[in-house]
Amino acid sequence: MSLQQMYQAMAQKASFAVGFNQASYSIFDIGFFPGDARAEIQIRANGDVWAQRLNGADGVIGSWVTGSGFDANDYDFQWVTTGNNPNWGPSDPISPSWVNGGGTIVWGAEETGAGTFIATGVIHIRPAGGGADIDTATATLNAESTP
Repeated sequence: MSLQQMYQAMAQKASFAVGFNQASYSIFDIGFFPGDARAEIQIRANGDVWAQRLNGADGVIGSWVTGSGFDANDYDFQWVTTGNNPNWGPSDPISPSWVNGGGTIVWGAEETGAGTFIATGVIHIRPAGGGADIDTATATLNAESTP
């Protein structure tokens, strides 16, 4: 049994399962120049994955854990860029840095002029402090400001 399988088995015995409930997330926001556009993904300590938009509806778009009895501090998250790096967020780093899941993690794309900015990447979950990935999901953040 691999470390990842053993970790998942332990989590299931604790009445919760860790892993994204979707393989990919796509968030789009549009603003009308001179207004800005911002699309962000938030990994929240309660197990939710949120879409936050400057000009559109916000809300839950998925989860990274199901069940109860988990401690978000037991997990780390990482954004690995596959296209552009996120260009907005409250100092949440991109690869190779890992961020602990005990607080809200935010990565975003922002367009402050007339145009489009798209950030794409893969979000990884692992046990806090190290170990094999538990799960991954792709993310596309698209911010567009049009005249």
